[in-house]
Amino acid sequence: MPTPWQPGRLLFVGFEGTRLPAHVEAWLAAGRVGGVVLFSRNVAGPGSLRRLVTAIHRACPDDAPVLVAVDQE
Repeated sequence: MPTPWQPGRLLFVGFEGTRLPAHVEAWLAAGRVGGVVLFSRNVAGPGSLRRLVTAIHRACPDDAPVLVAVDQE
């Protein structure tokens, strides 16, 4: 059964730390947000970033993918 559309799919969320928090993972799994924005506080190096982005995508249902954006100046 497809994930029902949620108004939150129009929103991006951010969070503290280099690991995906459980509450954000739950939002992603439920298809409740449309994207995640990462900041310098989320990046400890290339390997850490790769693991974080992989965790974000794995948390999403196949019918509700998210966009991952990076705030970089």
